[in-house]
Amino acid sequence: MAFYEDERGGTVSVGALKGASSGDVYRFCIPMMVLTTLSVALRIYVRGYMTRTFGVEDWLIIPAYVRDSPPR
Repeated sequence: MAFYEDERGGTVSVGALKGASSGDVYRFCIPMMVLTTLSVALRIYVRGYMTRTFGVEDWLIIPAYVRDSPPR
């Protein structure tokens, strides 16, 4: 599976996943999304409910998380 194609039709692999199959990419991305979701959820819970100090950075992390989530 080609990650990107250059203007001459050649494939360009990216970083640590160079030469990886699509299954390898999924096995890497799914656990990372789970960890990211847990981190954001725990931060919102702790800052919003436990300490009640929900700041600007906490509001900004929500659209950043949604924007960087995989397409549905």
